[in-house]
Amino acid sequence: MEKDMTIDAIGADERIYEVGFLIVPTVNEDGLAARVAAIREAINSINGTVIAEGAAKKIDLAYPMTKVAQNKRATYTSAYTGWFKFEAEPKGAKEVAATLKADEDVIRFLLIKTVREDTMAPRKLFEKKKEGKDGEDAEAQPVASEAEIDASIDKLIAE
Repeated sequence: MEKDMTIDAIGADERIYEVGFLIVPTVNEDGLAARVAAIREAINSINGTVIAEGAAKKIDLAYPMTKVAQNKRATYTSAYTGWFKFEAEPKGAKEVAATLKADEDVIRFLLIKTVREDTMAPRKLFEKKKEGKDGEDAEAQPVASEAEIDASIDKLIAE
């Protein structure tokens, strides 16, 4: 098997991707809906199928981010963040990345290859820490038994 495989050599096998994005905080609510719809349309235009979506919400950024648009530099300390998980061909994923890179309202984005399954552990497996006798935090106690956890892992593997 050749080590130097390009996207053309790989073929048209569809893969699962996830794209996370930061949209400038200066857009209004209607503008935000339009920006998110434009990202969804970029995915649909490559014959991609949206599997899951995280609604855009406003967050404070961990550090200031700079975006240059129309020869003007702007620094942002907050942004709207959201994500899409979608199925598409590798060529299509590159087109989505190019679309997001050209969008002046997108501060940054991250496009990764991922898996179809939801890989986050359910919250019900562990409960919050409880206070001990001396007011110290006690260890988190499992809500589910070890057998229930093993059964849920086996179910995920079987799918």
